[in-house]
Amino acid sequence: MEMLEQSKSKAQDIFDDFVEQLNVKYQKNRPALKEAYKAADKVYLSLATALKDTLQHTLQHTLQHTLHHTLQHTLQHTLQRLQGL
Repeated sequence: MEMLEQSKSKAQDIFDDFVEQLNVKYQKNRPALKEAYKAADKVYLSLATALKDTLQHTLQHTLQHTLHHTLQHTLQHTLQRLQGL
């Protein structure tokens, strides 16, 4: 039973050392991580703005194109009906 307790204790020590080392690495790299997060946020905002602008332009162009063809078709149809009178 004593060996089992020693094994558990050793495993806990290894785990605690690992967590401590991980925390040290995190604290060391924290400023770089914060900067990377800020940079990623700027890239995200830039991409979101570009996507929004592209979608607005595409939608506006599509609506103008559709409206133009619809009006053209309606005028042609109306002219044909008037010529038939």
